[in-house]
Amino acid sequence: MFFYFCAMMNRICFLLFFLLLSTGAINAQFQERTINIGNIGVHITNAGTIGRPNVRNDPQGPPSMEYPLNSGVEHLFEAGLWIGCISNGQVTVSTGAVDDASGYAVGKSGFEFSPLPGTNVLTRSSLQGSEFFSTSAVSHQDYIVPFTDEFTIVLAPINRSTTT
Repeated sequence: MFFYFCAMMNRICFLLFFLLLSTGAINAQFQERTINIGNIGVHITNAGTIGRPNVRNDPQGPPSMEYPLNSGVEHLFEAGLWIGCISNGQVTVSTGAVDDASGYAVGKSGFEFSPLPGTNVLTRSSLQGSEFFSTSAVSHQDYIVPFTDEFTIVLAPINRSTTT
């Protein structure tokens, strides 16, 4: 009976932990910005994606990756950051985007980054006449984009070894 109770408590604790993580991811605000300084326009999000997946259906919106800027010529539909490491001999990679015609959605497979709750995209500029002028800026248009992969649920790999 004691073991059954412990197993049930573990399941309840796991469910509560999962719900807390999910709530954080849901409460995070998805934000988009467009880099439009110089001769290129690039769309970015605080979910680690670059480009705009619906640019073909809605070419009148912001550019996906338009070059030259204001030409209507797009060169990217959607891409994402991939960040990896080797930890204890295990390769781990978080992906910002995979090939998917419908684009990003919170919690969608292959889109492992989420907006970081309680943060906003910060805009800075090295141009003194800009409303975003900052001595901390490193270019004419900086976006500091906080996002996280802490809401990604990693399932244990399935051992698919076979014997012949």
